[in-house]
Amino acid sequence: MEKLKSNPWIPYVGDCKALDAYLDSKTGFPWLLPKFLNAFLRGIGQVLFANNPLTGLLILAALFYSDVIVGVATCVASTVCILTALGMKQELSSIKAGLTTYNAVLVGCVTASLWTPLYAEPLSEKIWAFIILGSMLSVFVNCGLGTIMSKWSLPCLTLPFNVVTSLLFACLMPAATVTEVSDVTGEAISLTTAAPDELSADDINWGKVIAGIVCSMGQVFAVETLIGSIIIYVAVLVYSPLLCLMSLLGAIIGTLSGLIFSSTGAYQAVYSGIWGYNAILSSIAVGGFFFVFTFHSVFTAIANVAFTVLVQQGLVLAFHGTRLPVFTLPFVLSTFIFLSVTSSGDFLTRVTNISFPEMHRYDYIENLKVKELEEQQNEQQVATEEKGLVPSESREKKENSSSELIEVIESKN
Repeated sequence: MEKLKSNPWIPYVGDCKALDAYLDSKTGFPWLLPKFLNAFLRGIGQVLFANNPLTGLLILAALFYSDVIVGVATCVASTVCILTALGMKQELSSIKAGLTTYNAVLVGCVTASLWTPLYAEPLSEKIWAFIILGSMLSVFVNCGLGTIMSKWSLPCLTLPFNVVTSLLFACLMPAATVTEVSDVTGEAISLTTAAPDELSADDINWGKVIAGIVCSMGQVFAVETLIGSIIIYVAVLVYSPLLCLMSLLGAIIGTLSGLIFSSTGAYQAVYSGIWGYNAILSSIAVGGFFFVFTFHSVFTAIANVAFTVLVQQGLVLAFHGTRLPVFTLPFVLSTFIFLSVTSSGDFLTRVTNISFPEMHRYDYIENLKVKELEEQQNEQQVATEEKGLVPSESREKKENSSSELIEVIESKN
């Protein structure tokens, strides 16, 4: 860790700044497509806080593997969003980093994945028009909410996606469809909570629980795919091993917590990864991205995951009858609260210069070393002054005034 910045591979991992620097040095029409693809892929990775084009490429491949239509919708939404952001003259650095795009990515892939399972309707021209409109609107909503949330030093996270998609789903859903409450994937979820003594390990298929932990990663993009989820885990690992670790931790806690809120024998939502996707986002946001990776931030992330699960269950109950999914709203509401948590000292440190978790950790350790060195120097200075080895300011002033008096007397003589 101490030699992190001197490592020659650093510009090519994490945020992959070497690619940005290379593309920035190129001008002319032929370089517009590579620059567009760089921003396009980074926007896909930013759904999981990963500002890396290779990560975005692997995620896109996983989406196409799961469902070609979902992959196409993701590409359409991302393209429309980037063009809209450029037309609005949004900050170019944000567009390059994919920060204006990731909400549109979710608008595209979630709509394409959920519409038919939720409302038993095909993806008609109207729905594709909705994807395009929602992608455009996400840019405006993202910009407005970003300005509002910055007053409290909070990121807007995926709130723009939740606002835009919930409104358009509510306006476009057919009048009479399935009446069961559904979560983000369209899987029916029981509204009853099993009492602890009703849960029996014999009723739980632990192999499917493990599969649910893995599938939780795909459910971030509203797709249920075991192989695709593994690819996405690898994609996150490429960006940051710490982020991948926190993703897995969140998926485990969220999925196991889902067993508590499921009726005996009705664990399909757990097996399909529905209880883990919000937990993944909550874990990585607090456990190493917006807070420096420490024991205290990991503990806070675990608390955030637990609270996210409670919020998810509460919203599922509250949305009963609306036929709307809860999307990533549990993650957003819980994380807003936990990003506002403070502590004394350096135990819970908010990241000011956003990069990737390993770099956040390195900068944190270096700052601690600088503070410790400054404290040692101050203590040594105080100790030497008390011993009289170095004149204090008052003694220096007294000696200077004495010297001036002697000079005056000698001049008169």
